[in-house]
Amino acid sequence: MDHKNDYRRRVIEVFWKWKNKNLKNEATYLSLIKAFVEEMNIKAAEYVIHFYKSHHLQSLMKCHSSWTNSQSKSTQKSLSSEKVTQRHSYQESQSFITEKPQRCSSLGGRDISYKFTSRSNSQFRGVLQHNNVFSQAFDFFCDALVTILSSDQALFHQFVELVTSDLLTHPIEREKPLRNSGSVIGCKILVNDVWTFINRARNPERALQRVLFILTQIEQVTDIACGIKDIALESGVKCTLLCAMNRKMKNKDHGPLAIACVPDTQNIIIAHDGAVDTCSLIKKYALKLKKYYQGLPANPKWSPAKARDIFEYVDLVAVSLENESKKETSLLADLFNVACGSSVLIEGIPGIGKSTLAYEMCKRWTDGSALQEYSLILLLPLRDDSVQRNWSPDKIQELIGIYLNMQSWKSEVVQKIFDDDGEGLLIILEGFDELPEDKPSNVDVLKVIMRDMSDATIIVTTRTSTTHELSKKIRFKKHIEIQGFNEDSRNRYVTTFFKNNHKQQESFKQYIDKYPVISGCLYIPLNLAILLDVITNPKFSELPKTMTELYEVLIKMLIYREIESEAPAGMLTQIPNLSEIPDPAIQDAFDNLCKLAYEGTVAGKRGQQQLVFYEREKYKTLGLMRREVKVLPNEGGDMFAYSFLHSTIQEFLAAYFIYGLTSEEIQSHLNKYNNSYKMSVTMRFLVGLTKLEGQSLILNKKMSSLNIFHQLMEVKNNLLVSQVLNQQEQITIARVSTIMTEHDFYVLGRCMALSFTTWRFGFTLRALTNKHMKMLVLGFKSVKGVMELSDHPRVKHIGLSLNQLGNDGVSSVVSLPPFILGTILELNLRATSINKECLPHCIPKIEHFSNLVTFLFHDNGFKEGEQQPLIDNLCRLKNLKKVSFSNLSPAECVTVLTESQSICKVEFYELSLASVGAVLATLHQCKILECIEMYESHIMREVVAGNLMQSLPRSFRELRLKNCAIDSNTACIIFDAVICRDSQAVQILDLGDNIIDDKGGRHLAGLIPLLALKKTLSLNEIFLHHNSFTEITIIELIDQLAWFPSDVDLVVYLSLQWEGFVNQFIEHSPIKHGALKHFEFKRPDMHPSTST
Repeated sequence: MDHKNDYRRRVIEVFWKWKNKNLKNEATYLSLIKAFVEEMNIKAAEYVIHFYKSHHLQSLMKCHSSWTNSQSKSTQKSLSSEKVTQRHSYQESQSFITEKPQRCSSLGGRDISYKFTSRSNSQFRGVLQHNNVFSQAFDFFCDALVTILSSDQALFHQFVELVTSDLLTHPIEREKPLRNSGSVIGCKILVNDVWTFINRARNPERALQRVLFILTQIEQVTDIACGIKDIALESGVKCTLLCAMNRKMKNKDHGPLAIACVPDTQNIIIAHDGAVDTCSLIKKYALKLKKYYQGLPANPKWSPAKARDIFEYVDLVAVSLENESKKETSLLADLFNVACGSSVLIEGIPGIGKSTLAYEMCKRWTDGSALQEYSLILLLPLRDDSVQRNWSPDKIQELIGIYLNMQSWKSEVVQKIFDDDGEGLLIILEGFDELPEDKPSNVDVLKVIMRDMSDATIIVTTRTSTTHELSKKIRFKKHIEIQGFNEDSRNRYVTTFFKNNHKQQESFKQYIDKYPVISGCLYIPLNLAILLDVITNPKFSELPKTMTELYEVLIKMLIYREIESEAPAGMLTQIPNLSEIPDPAIQDAFDNLCKLAYEGTVAGKRGQQQLVFYEREKYKTLGLMRREVKVLPNEGGDMFAYSFLHSTIQEFLAAYFIYGLTSEEIQSHLNKYNNSYKMSVTMRFLVGLTKLEGQSLILNKKMSSLNIFHQLMEVKNNLLVSQVLNQQEQITIARVSTIMTEHDFYVLGRCMALSFTTWRFGFTLRALTNKHMKMLVLGFKSVKGVMELSDHPRVKHIGLSLNQLGNDGVSSVVSLPPFILGTILELNLRATSINKECLPHCIPKIEHFSNLVTFLFHDNGFKEGEQQPLIDNLCRLKNLKKVSFSNLSPAECVTVLTESQSICKVEFYELSLASVGAVLATLHQCKILECIEMYESHIMREVVAGNLMQSLPRSFRELRLKNCAIDSNTACIIFDAVICRDSQAVQILDLGDNIIDDKGGRHLAGLIPLLALKKTLSLNEIFLHHNSFTEITIIELIDQLAWFPSDVDLVVYLSLQWEGFVNQFIEHSPIKHGALKHFEFKRPDMHPSTST
């Protein structure tokens, strides 16, 4: 023990002598630890770490990055034959992330403790005080992550694959990091994109959780994942998902389950080890379930169409709730092949086919055509009374054995399933939105099922309106949205329905082409099935033109069928109006059904929607409801359970009940429920029934839902629609909460044409294509006489960045009438997947953008020199102030900077060295330039030294050179050019996300007294976040800023991880308290090109 203490003492003494002697040579704790590590003196490095750990945890974080980096270099030779980084299995990642961080990467075969103590964690309380705790927690470790990724190309490429396959799905988000993979620029691009993903997510906690699952699959960065998780948990903000991740979970890895099934006649299930499963109870349960599923119709709820299996044609689209750009069409087989042990959320609007999908999966498992890896598939329809009675956290075993109520062996088979953690079991929870909403334990029950059945696959289907809240509380491994029919599958369905009768097919096509509002709703299988049934019914000569009319005809048709089945044909030959049915008894029955639907939809029990109604007596359903006998001992015996054929029918009838109320009561319902997502279908029908005669709709200034525009399409009165739209001087549509269809854009275009208000469209990262843009233009031009009107709408902002519009999509946008193009002030077309082929069509339209102020165009597929014709035309616009481009040639850069009489703010991306030189050499010629920004472009000392020292224009205010691999030598020249020359008027200097170390940092600190001596100080903001400083630079900045005049607004922006260090240092030196005023610790606001 004495020897150990003596060794520690001598190491520390050597360190202090070494530091004092070599202060000017930038000797630091970090550099000494690195030196010990490089000499493989791990013991000495550990002693220095333990000594320093209790003083500055922030610096310890930086040490961790260097340990990992050094370890990677020191072991590179021994691991040279192993090119691919070891990756944790998904099960290991699940288990690992629930633990507190235990160790850092090993050094020389030994582990260094890397555990956050409670004392250390308390230092982070109050550090994350900004708007988004979760993105800031990630930001805290960005530098460490970049250091590790930049030291290992194989690791970097692995991280790119993981991130771009799950989170960042636009092609540019993959291409840019890989294009710059040879330098730190590529690593910083990728890490910054991940940070942006978290920061702009609707649910940042869930976004961070998804990032952590990726990090824990890479051994070298698991400590970083744990550090991020701990800081977020210690922030004081409620973290539901991260707390759930932090609980102890079972770490049971059964290996890949590869169950196969032989023909159903033998009914033998073979397990992954090749042995026959002798569990006869499981086999008996499977046989019972298959017999039940064989008797189910294609859709046990209701299907009005005569066509056969619609599932051959339905498109399934996998989407991420946070990342709307992930919109890839997948086959039905993809869902059938979902990995065992997964949790899947399937969402969709009413009538899209969620229930049919659930029953189809059961049918195909039964006939042996799919899902044979499962020994059991358990379908639980959540609207069913027997399921709801057992929907409780303490009745999970009852749910699992719900099909075995009368079987003596029920308890044994259920216990077997529980003992195996649900291995080989697929549970389909069909209709989560149909559970009674007055039960607070709905999600808790689902959590218990997922916990107790940890090896089972759980599939949940629900309406789109409930997915956001559900996914906030539970992390699903896969998220499916059923998009319904696309144009091709719809046409195939129609062809099958008409049995190749080309005359009928052509007649149908002409009809839907004439009424786009109807055509736009036919991607919903239920609507198409209804329409085809109506078209082939001889009783209806006049076909519907709106959704309201379609369902009104459907109700009449169902009543006809019911009456004809009970009485001789012709007894009721005509129903002119649902409120004027010739037969009084039928009218009374219909009115009662409308009231019942209203009570269940609008004024249900405790204000919640009710889908099943219990009565002791029979009453007339008119073919609109399903009736079943239920045995309810607790309710006094048998009762009749009634439910409408489909929830959309219930919503229509509820709207019809409101339609029969007084005008004041109708308006009250519109005011109360018009902005309710759950009531959107009912309100759409109500608007269609009233035609807004004597009623009004109130528009919000900002909208993230398009429901109200679809409601207006039901009115069929352009004047009334125009009056509603013109209530607001400006309508902003941004961050729409659902996937946007092509029909949505037709409706938007038509509404825009019917108004003369101002519009702002924020559609960044919305998975839009050229078809969406074509429908927008088609909708606008569908309004007759719009070109001749004296008053026209104005479009202030169009944000379309990060959508794969392609050349055709952008061409469609610029094909809007000139009087619309002339009102656009901001046009964001970053990363819209276009190239030089679009220029011949677009360039002639440029002159119409007479009021354009901002034009963002970078990250598209142009090579150097290909954008010159576009730039030449843009420079002629007199109001254009701000532009962005990428990959310009030197000549193109010079044109942008010198030929325009109005452009004063320029952003350049991914410039070559020659183009960077041309930009810097041209700055002194710019008469009106206020701001120059360069990103992701290598800026070297030689280029800066030869060009930047010339006089900058007096108009110049901002110089931003971010993520340009600027080192200290280059930074020193930039600092001198901006600070030392009296003629400069630069107000903002941004050198964030570079590689400036203490040499550059101390040089800046040395120039601060010069700033204090200036009579008029123009420079007031210096951004230095995410550089390579150590505590030496930070201390010197504190020392200089402590004496800086308090009445002068100079702020230095540093990375968040330095906030604790600065606060602690000043706390121990009260005389330097004045420096706090001059520091900020946060990332700059989201870049405009990534906003809406």
